[in-house]
Amino acid sequence: MDNNENSLFSGWALLLFSLVIILILFVLFPGKKLLTSFSNNPTDRTTIEYLKTLIDKEPENATLKINLANAQISIGHLSKAEQTLSQLLADEKYNNEAQFLIIKIQFSQYFELSQPRLKNKKKVQLLTHITQLYPQESNIKKLNTLAEWSQQLAEPILA
Repeated sequence: MDNNENSLFSGWALLLFSLVIILILFVLFPGKKLLTSFSNNPTDRTTIEYLKTLIDKEPENATLKINLANAQISIGHLSKAEQTLSQLLADEKYNNEAQFLIIKIQFSQYFELSQPRLKNKKKVQLLTHITQLYPQESNIKKLNTLAEWSQQLAEPILA
């Protein structure tokens, strides 16, 4: 019996057993993470349609429009997000938030441009928007982001 017990608990058997357990855990947990990431993703077309329906019922609700724009940005509908945000530019309470998100959209579009002339024009527009928004913004995180964007544009005017 000692020989059977020793062979069951030998170094190779324990190593093999450990590798099998690690492999099982590796297969199970990333799979669960992948499944939950799809089911917990709040920015899908259904969410966007739901927000649009709510906005139809409450057209003056700026928070819903900000949420819709964020959802549109997260799935890459940048022009639609910009249209949604343009409705908020006249609203004094949400103007800064709308401007910040529009700059975010334009900033991501800037790096996709390949023509130097268009890129330079977009850069000038971005820097103008950033310098206009910077003195009005009170959120430290957003101020840091604006300064970071100006540095990435190779114009550290705010940093």
